[in-house]
Amino acid sequence: MICPRCGKEILDGSGVCPGCSSESASEERIPQLLPYSEGGRWGFCDQDRRVAVPAVYDHVGLFSEGLARVWVDGKCGFVDARGTLVVPAVYVGVGNFHSGFAWVILNGRYGLINLDGELAVPTVCDYVGDFHDGFAQIELEGKWSFLDMKCTLVTVPTYSAVGDFHDNLASVEIGGKQGFINMKGTLVIPTIYDEVRYFEGGLAPVEINGKWGFVNVEGDLVVAAAFDDVEYFFDGLALVKSYASWGLVDTKGALIAPPVYSEIGDFIYGFAWVRTNDKWGFIDSKGSPVIPTIYDEVRDFEGDCEGDCAPVKMDGKWGYVDTHGALVVPTAYDDVAGFNNGVVHAEIDGRWGRVDSNGAFNQDA
Repeated sequence: MICPRCGKEILDGSGVCPGCSSESASEERIPQLLPYSEGGRWGFCDQDRRVAVPAVYDHVGLFSEGLARVWVDGKCGFVDARGTLVVPAVYVGVGNFHSGFAWVILNGRYGLINLDGELAVPTVCDYVGDFHDGFAQIELEGKWSFLDMKCTLVTVPTYSAVGDFHDNLASVEIGGKQGFINMKGTLVIPTIYDEVRYFEGGLAPVEINGKWGFVNVEGDLVVAAAFDDVEYFFDGLALVKSYASWGLVDTKGALIAPPVYSEIGDFIYGFAWVRTNDKWGFIDSKGSPVIPTIYDEVRDFEGDCEGDCAPVKMDGKWGYVDTHGALVVPTAYDDVAGFNNGVVHAEIDGRWGRVDSNGAFNQDA
C-alpha cells in the first residue's frame, strides 16, 4: 500500500509512513492507483479494477509522491489517492512531483507548489525545473541560478546557462565560457572553458580551444586538453579521439593506447576488441596489442571458455583464440557459441551441435 499523502510505500504491520512519518496515513491504506477510461473520460482504479476516483477528467497522469495530474477544460491540477482535488485545475501546465515540489505554469510564468498545493515559489519565473539531488534550476529575467530544498536562491541569477549537480558540482556559463559551482553557489572552477560536461567519478570532460581533456573536482587539468573528443572513464580508462581514431588514457592522463583505432570496445576479462581498417583484434588493459587486427569480426572474451577465449571470424568462418592470440579452435565453423573441456558448440551447414577434440560432430537434440 502507499501513503496517500507522500506516495511512499507503507510496509505491512507498520504504524507510520516512512516517507512523511504520518501515523494517520497508515490507518487507512490505499492501494496503488492506475488510470482508467470510461466514456471518453478518465479516473483511477486500483489493481483489482475497483474504481477509486470516478472518470470525470479529460485526462490524467500517473501518481508521483502521492499525487497525480488531472486535466479539466485544458487546465491542470492534482488529485490525491482518495480522489480529493488537492490542487485545483487552474494551471496551464504542471510537472510531476519530485522531492515534494512540482513546477506549475500560470499566465506563461513558472512557479513551484508543495504537496499541499501551496505556492512555494510564485509564478513569476521564466523557468523552474524539477529537483535533482536537492537543487532545481531556475531562470529569472533571462539569467539562471538554483533553488535549494527551502526554495531559496543559491546564488543571485547570474548565469546564461546551468546544468544539474553531479559529484556536488554543477556547470555554469557566463560570457560564453563555462565552469563549475559547488552547492553553496561558490565558483570553484572558473568559467574559462568553451564547453564542459557533468562530473562523474570525480572527473569532468572540458573543452578549450577546440580540444578536450578532463578536470578533477579541484579544477586541475589532469588529462591535457589535447583531443578532438573524449568519453567518460570506465574502470579507470577513458576513450580519447584524435582526428578519426580512438585511444585510451588513464585517470592520471597517461596515454595507455595511442589513438590509432577506428573503434575500441569495453574491457571484458581484461581484453577489449579494437578495429583498424575493417579488421579486428584485441588489446589488454595496458593498451598492448595482444591479438593482431587480422580478423573479419570478433566477439568479447568468454569467461567460461578454457583459459578465456574469444570467438573470431576469418573468411566467413568462426573459431576461437586464447589470450595469447593462439587459434585454439580453427576458423572452420559457420558460427560458434561456447568452448569448454575441449568441446566447441558450433553450427555446421545450418545445424547446431558439439564438436569434440577429435572433430566428431554431435547434433543438438
